[in-house]
Amino acid sequence: GMRDQVIAELGVPPAKVSAFYNAVAMPARLAREAPPDGVCHIVMLGRLGKRKGLPQLLDALSSETMRARPWRATLAGDGEVEATRAALRRTRMDSRVVCTGWLDADAVARLLHKADILVLPSLAEGLPIAILEALAHRVAVVATPVGSTPELLRDGDSAVFVPPGDAAALAAGLSSLIDDPAKRARIAAAGHAVFSARLDAAVSATALQAMYREILAPATVHQHPDAQLRPAGQPQPQPQ
Repeated sequence: GMRDQVIAELGVPPAKVSAFYNAVAMPARLAREAPPDGVCHIVMLGRLGKRKGLPQLLDALSSETMRARPWRATLAGDGEVEATRAALRRTRMDSRVVCTGWLDADAVARLLHKADILVLPSLAEGLPIAILEALAHRVAVVATPVGSTPELLRDGDSAVFVPPGDAAALAAGLSSLIDDPAKRARIAAAGHAVFSARLDAAVSATALQAMYREILAPATVHQHPDAQLRPAGQPQPQPQ
């Protein structure tokens, strides 16, 4: 989308515009741990607040659609941490939903290693690192088709998309993966394939190197305009 904007609004020739998506490193381990109790583990990563769709997520998790299904959830990130914990206590969801606050990279990797679904119902985005990390760990993604996410993932194939701000649709999307482990595994595998092909940091670095080599490659050797007028062996004039 940004590439099209640069071409249309700045008038840059399409051949001179390259777009590179965000990228993250491939995890060291991909073998996932199945939950011993069969309870589906839902994870949200990101700044807790309205922009990330947290109110809709809390409404979805507390809905009749979700209440009878086997799931637990972890909300990890900075932002409105204490307000979120208070809301969980007030709605008596704190027995099923844990709000950890901010986690470092190692803790996020450990969390995703045990997750079944990454949910990110944002109202606006660029290309969320949380989604890339989930794809890298082969975790099924439920998200809104905002920002650059729909440029890479397809609804029902490599992700489940729900409309922004729609708690009922979000509950339905989550339920569809809780109820169908085979569908969840298929979407997770397809998302990981997209990651491996386009979003792995190693793949991105290789493409970036190739672009720089092309830009920096010498086209032709340019001689001083007076070089042809000077006998062979005569030194070139030195700059003053």
